[in-house]
Amino acid sequence: MSDSDSVEQPRVDRATAIEQAGGTWPAKRELASALRELLDSLCGSGASDEEIRSAAAEVRSLTRPLADAPPLDEPSENPAAPHLGGMHDYMDRGPMCGLSNPVAPPMTMETNPEAHAARGELVFGNAYEGAPGCVHGGFVASAFDEMLGVASSFSGAPCMTGEFTVRYRHPTPINTPLRIEARFTERRGRRIFTEADMFAGETRVADARGLFIVIPFDRFSELEQERSESGR
Repeated sequence: MSDSDSVEQPRVDRATAIEQAGGTWPAKRELASALRELLDSLCGSGASDEEIRSAAAEVRSLTRPLADAPPLDEPSENPAAPHLGGMHDYMDRGPMCGLSNPVAPPMTMETNPEAHAARGELVFGNAYEGAPGCVHGGFVASAFDEMLGVASSFSGAPCMTGEFTVRYRHPTPINTPLRIEARFTERRGRRIFTEADMFAGETRVADARGLFIVIPFDRFSELEQERSESGR
């Protein structure tokens, strides 16, 4: 393990990050919220074929100016953003927590550094349904991966997911407030261990155990550079 791996990773104050975000992020959050409403209502809608096709055409027309615009080149000016390459905008683009990502529920997160613990809250809407009335298990796993990753930050080093296991104890209901309680438990060299539980009310619907691997800080910058060079 190199000395750079043992340097403490700066914490992220999500509330500050949300409040201080500038540029086009507030507008993107507004659009993402509207798109979530569209996703949530589409499959169960009783609208006519004509109405649905008209909406599809309208969405495509709205997409063109966004797709034709130049790529975002907006370095973070947010002091709460993580000091990891390519991660400055994660609070907005993240697939589980991103306020500007319509795929995200989105999840809200709070951290307790003293307890090495984190808490996430979210509601999976109709777009995440698997079995009738239940959240698809893949989305439950994604939510766990997000919160286990947050808990891994209390190890003091940047990490990436190595593996994790989810136990589904009860069906996880859609359109119901859920909370995830995650915690950092142990570090063994480059291996970081975390645990989490998901609750619907007082019912524990699932739990997870995660193994994360410490990587150098500059690995994130390398990944960002590789993405840029590939044109993705």
